[in-house]
Amino acid sequence: MGDPPLDEVGEQQAATLASDLAPLRPVWVASSDLERARATASVVAARCGTHVKVDPSLREVDLGGWEGLTHSEVRSRLPEEYRRWRDGEDIRRGGGETCAEAACRFSAALQRLASTLAPGATGVVVAHGVVLQHALDALASAGLLLEPNLSAGAPHLANGAWMALDLAALPAERLSRDG
Repeated sequence: MGDPPLDEVGEQQAATLASDLAPLRPVWVASSDLERARATASVVAARCGTHVKVDPSLREVDLGGWEGLTHSEVRSRLPEEYRRWRDGEDIRRGGGETCAEAACRFSAALQRLASTLAPGATGVVVAHGVVLQHALDALASAGLLLEPNLSAGAPHLANGAWMALDLAALPAERLSRDG
């Protein structure tokens, strides 16, 4: 999996995000173990006066052999796999993981992290757009996402964007088992 550092724009987005989140006074910041997320989480945690919990379960969807390739390259090298993906099939791209598998992995981590928070406390999770979008859809479908209402589907958050979530206090195993 590619793991580039934050560029200048990303560093500015991290600083803005940190300023936006500081008033929420999070007790911890959790992050994917990939460099951009960890760097962003470090900026947020420093501004909020807390620490970073690094969790590989918060990684982006594993694209296997597709990682680093353009759509054109995948279409040329793996035409049948590309066609199935373009047709909407949730496949293991390049031998990686399906979006459903990634959503289950991420959602279980989110539930586990949320279970460590005292009532009314805030935690911050810094992660990646595609896995987050699929995880939010899975949580909403399982009835584990209390707010926001995502009946129209989870949005794809832009870099440096954030949203507040209210998760049901249910065991993470429920999603792993049912999701």
